[in-house]
Amino acid sequence: LTTYEMEVRNGKFVFAFNISKPTNVSVFINDKYLVFPGVYEMLMEPSDSIHVSVPEMKTAGFYGFGIVNIGFSGRGSDKLNMTKAATGAMLDLFNKDPKYALQSLTYKYEASDKKFNAIDGVLKSFKGNISPQARDIIKGQLYDGIFYMLFISSLQSENDSLRYLFNKYIVQKKRIDVFFKSNVIYYHGGAAVSDFIQLSEFKNPYYVGGDVFRQDRKLEFAKMAMKYLKDKPIVRDYQLSRQTLTYVEAKMDNPDVRKMYQFYLDQVDARNPFFKQVKAIYDHAQSNFRTGTPFYKFALPDSTGKIHQLADFKGNVVVMDFWFNGCGGCKAMAPAMDELEEEMKNENIRFVSVGVDERKHWLQGIGKYSGKKTLQLYTEDQEQKHPFIKHLNLYAYPQLVVVDKNGNIAGIPPDPRTDKVGFRNFVRKFM
Repeated sequence: LTTYEMEVRNGKFVFAFNISKPTNVSVFINDKYLVFPGVYEMLMEPSDSIHVSVPEMKTAGFYGFGIVNIGFSGRGSDKLNMTKAATGAMLDLFNKDPKYALQSLTYKYEASDKKFNAIDGVLKSFKGNISPQARDIIKGQLYDGIFYMLFISSLQSENDSLRYLFNKYIVQKKRIDVFFKSNVIYYHGGAAVSDFIQLSEFKNPYYVGGDVFRQDRKLEFAKMAMKYLKDKPIVRDYQLSRQTLTYVEAKMDNPDVRKMYQFYLDQVDARNPFFKQVKAIYDHAQSNFRTGTPFYKFALPDSTGKIHQLADFKGNVVVMDFWFNGCGGCKAMAPAMDELEEEMKNENIRFVSVGVDERKHWLQGIGKYSGKKTLQLYTEDQEQKHPFIKHLNLYAYPQLVVVDKNGNIAGIPPDPRTDKVGFRNFVRKFM
């Protein structure tokens, strides 16, 4: 992920970047999405030279300007105008829908089918200099947005008609097949394919935990994915790489992670483009987060400038919470951590929050994105370049790490946002 920042002068800005393959690009103007509502990203290809016309800033809505209000011209703009036209046709149908909470499952499938058809109609009839791969990627992008809400509803539904509706509108019409074409899965559809597998496997996924099933039973789901993707090696390797990567990032090291990684090694083609990344992150987790290994001997300041070191907490179990200002998951984590810290205040447990923002944003985020009473430390305006954070090489936030009474890594606890009992039991094992 690369970020460019440009200053607008006289209502214009220009930037160029080098790409060797089709690339998704998000553009923000004063923190407003350029093309959302509609889509979050625009597809760019090598040699494109796109001119974008944007209405006045005051016309932007809560989220952004919206792709249907943006003008595209120049070399490579045909595919963006096709995206705009297909999105407009889709949004026209969305605007006729009742509120989502009031829609029956049957209505959601029927309405989604109409939106898929609207997208197909525009993509089929739209003329212009658009490569077949770009058409497929854009179709995947637009389909993915429809699948997102439809499949969430399906995984959470107890409706006896689910299997009938899923087969009629998704399986028989081969809607998911777009993600199996020309490496489209590298751009869109990872979650949709996972949902599709679960909906194909279970008559009603709600009774096996819905979307939580994949989180709680990673290895079982990976084996399930192999069954459905065995003759689609590109999608298989992408999905298994994605599942293994997120599991290692979330849990770092435990027996289940090691089993998942071994399954990954046994099943995928080591020449797939994600193999080195998965291996590197797993090797890092094993070397830096292996249970029982000494934790990093940090020394960080609090808001008064007082330095706190790992050695200060010897004899206590330490729960480290890493966060940043603006992190949605961190905001959801904060009240759970407050509740647990209050409940466990008379035990030999210390809660320590480490913010990775510059000082101003760190101070503004305390109590909103981290616990209110937790000891607050920060990375001295070095943000994620601080040696502590670079050593841990954290990939996502919030991240919790438990350190035992001797200063060794105890492991990654269950997420207290969804499993407070599991979190408490895990931490108390090291008392």
